[in-house]
Amino acid sequence: MEEGTPPNGIRAELRAGLRRLRTGAVPVLVAILCCTIVAAPALSSGTGVVEERYPDDGPPEECIGSPEAEYESRGFTGGEDDRAEATAAEGDGVVGVVRQAALNRSVYLVEFRVPASRSRTFTVGDVPGAEVVSADGFGPTGDGEFAWDGSTENPRVRVRTTGRTLEGRAFPFPSGEDHLVGRVLRTGPDVELRPAGEGVIGARFLVLDGVDRYRTTVGCQTITLVVPDAVDRERLADPDRVLRTLAESARRLDVGHVYRDVRVFAMPGLPNGTVAGQARANEFVVYAGARLSAAWNVWIHEYVHTRQGNLSGEEFGWFREASASYLSVRLALEQGLAAPRDHDGVLAKGGETEHRLLADGTDSEAGRLRGAAVLSRLAAMLSDHDRTVGDLLAWANDRDRRGEPPPSQRQAERRVEDWTGSRVKADRFRVNVRVARPVEPDYASGPRWLPPWIRRLLRGLGHPIVRTGAGILLVGSLLTYYRDVTRAAA
Repeated sequence: MEEGTPPNGIRAELRAGLRRLRTGAVPVLVAILCCTIVAAPALSSGTGVVEERYPDDGPPEECIGSPEAEYESRGFTGGEDDRAEATAAEGDGVVGVVRQAALNRSVYLVEFRVPASRSRTFTVGDVPGAEVVSADGFGPTGDGEFAWDGSTENPRVRVRTTGRTLEGRAFPFPSGEDHLVGRVLRTGPDVELRPAGEGVIGARFLVLDGVDRYRTTVGCQTITLVVPDAVDRERLADPDRVLRTLAESARRLDVGHVYRDVRVFAMPGLPNGTVAGQARANEFVVYAGARLSAAWNVWIHEYVHTRQGNLSGEEFGWFREASASYLSVRLALEQGLAAPRDHDGVLAKGGETEHRLLADGTDSEAGRLRGAAVLSRLAAMLSDHDRTVGDLLAWANDRDRRGEPPPSQRQAERRVEDWTGSRVKADRFRVNVRVARPVEPDYASGPRWLPPWIRRLLRGLGHPIVRTGAGILLVGSLLTYYRDVTRAAA
């Protein structure tokens, strides 16, 4: 304090100093918070310390045949009639030419060419996601099925893509002015479908649009990624990286039920909530905007579905969605696609769905969320005995391979008891499936007492949008602080 400074002047200087401190402290605190958010993923991404429960066991060596062949445009020089006649001339098989409807772009038309020599009938029918809305030259037989009545050699049907999953949940297939992705209607084994123009018609799904194809082979399995021209390439993950991820998943999943050919259809658009993909047999569709570097990994989730046999046993249907969800979250963690806190955030959300019952098997969302948490808890019990959830899926698949009925929940509980030698652990598994109550998942990081809502919050901090926003706030706070300090000094 300078000699002769009046008391009022001292108080004025102190007040001015406090104002400068407050002015500068707010931006600094905001900057510290933003730095924490931006740097948080790096602080919790230590995948090197994650227990590897699904190591790379080598490529699959025993594959099973695919349900049906893939049909595509094959460059016939003639018109549609010439193409159909050329194929039909090889026998009395039926060829259906598929095109997108002119007015309603979510509808496709199938015009069949029946050889004159054919005397026996053939059928077409609805599937979940594809509804026959009109059938000329066919008669209804019930249950959404129609049989050719022989009145014309050129019968036709109109099929609407209804946007529903097998469980009846909303799943809007994309369509536009010059593209359509949807389900393939049900046909007999001697009916071949071909696109009228560019496109691909698989066993379960179809694309009416120009496409790019990317392929990889892992052991006896070939994985093909089909990308329609309508897909925004900036939203799509790198195709080679997608295939590497699926191939590594194939090497890590020693569960059997390996199809020789797997087809992946990328769809235009962004995921619709938690329903971002759909799988049937050896094929699946995924919205192109689905993230690859994520714990909630739709690409791996739908691939796991191709590795599942018949899981429709009594009170065990929940295991289909639950095993796909849990294994995809775990494989994303072990492949370095997700940080431990992302893994924990997904499981924490499922652990809190105590009102969702698994045993009745009718709630696919319960299987997807709560089921994953239940299986993570089961995985912790099995790991003490060198067993995994993958082993439970392999056991179910082996029963399917031998032609046995699908396992029931009770049989699964007995299998857990045999592996662990503990009736107590089997009872815990039983209660988690049959009783609607909270489940504590097996977390990969942090203290066990950390509340689930905190884990979900930590997962949210790692989202790219949150990190980008935090970075913008950080820069703004530092600029504000620099401005205030400069003004105060002046």
